[in-house]
Amino acid sequence: CTGDRVEEELFGVEPKKKGETAKRGLLDLARGGTIVLDMVVELVPATQQKLYAYLQTSQFKRVGGSNTLTSDVRIIGVCHGLLSDRVKDGQFNTDLCDALTETTITTYALRESPESIPDLITHFIAAQARADARVPPGATDALVEKLRVHDWKENHRELHQVIRRAVAGFEGDVLDVGDVKL
Repeated sequence: CTGDRVEEELFGVEPKKKGETAKRGLLDLARGGTIVLDMVVELVPATQQKLYAYLQTSQFKRVGGSNTLTSDVRIIGVCHGLLSDRVKDGQFNTDLCDALTETTITTYALRESPESIPDLITHFIAAQARADARVPPGATDALVEKLRVHDWKENHRELHQVIRRAVAGFEGDVLDVGDVKL
């Protein structure tokens, strides 16, 4: 997404012509809920400033709008690495970093915690089977071992995608090494 598009998705857009309906943004739609901003480090500076202002006041304006709206949304920012490193590089707003890192949860790369992979495989298989309204298939020990020793570059997301693709097109009872493409 471009910077303008992300801003529109978060804050919404006022109609350009009379009679058109405003496009509600995530801050408006998620009132009382939580928004997860994946790759928060990629927000353009203008959107970073606008998001920081929202976090301070719980108020925002739609893109192209003049009316101030209020919303109570929790923001969870997700990124690879440390936001503080991006601040040092001048790529991320210091104030927004402080606001988003009030509570930090660190997850470890799969290659650093291979013992978690079997449980993640089971979880991802079950989640995809639920989404497909079907009984979850099992996984052979050989498959679990292959996935456990694989060098995961994209961490949990990559494993999740591998399992989703395998389960989505699978019609048997037990996934095996040949059913999964890495």
